Amino acid sequence: MRFHSRFLAASILTAITILSCGSLQAEVKPDAEVKSFTFRKFNDQGLRIWDLSGQEAVFVNDNVLRIIEMQLDITSTKDQEETRLRSPNAQIYVEDNMATGDGFLYVQGNGFNAEGKDWEWRGRERRIEINDGAKVTFDDAIRRILK
Repeated sequence: MRFHSRFLAASILTAITILSCGSLQAEVKPDAEVKSFTFRKFNDQGLRIWDLSGQEAVFVNDNVLRIIEMQLDITSTKDQEETRLRSPNAQIYVEDNMATGDGFLYVQGNGFNAEGKDWEWRGRERRIEINDGAKVTFDDAIRRILK
């Protein structure tokens, strides 16, 4: 499993490097930086799961990428609705399909917006937790259903 994690993290950073630079110019190593990137992840059926983009990515170790100005667009494969997560700073845990951040998180989803600090996204569980200053706003259609 450790090989898979290392391979996946290296593949992500390699793909980011190719997308941002146009060609692979150097071997990917820890603490390597990539500027202005987008990386798309697919499931086994070839459907898009998420798009990760940012101003800068730093390969911290086998499983962790540090992202500056992260935007994560998550697609639900069941209904094709998209949720967008944005944060100035985030840690992406590649093997675990997770992201965390101590700072702010802004979430835009179908019928709601949320924001707060000290957050965690767990992709396998389809769950977002905001632990500090959470604020959720629902659109009119959702508010009518909740009444």
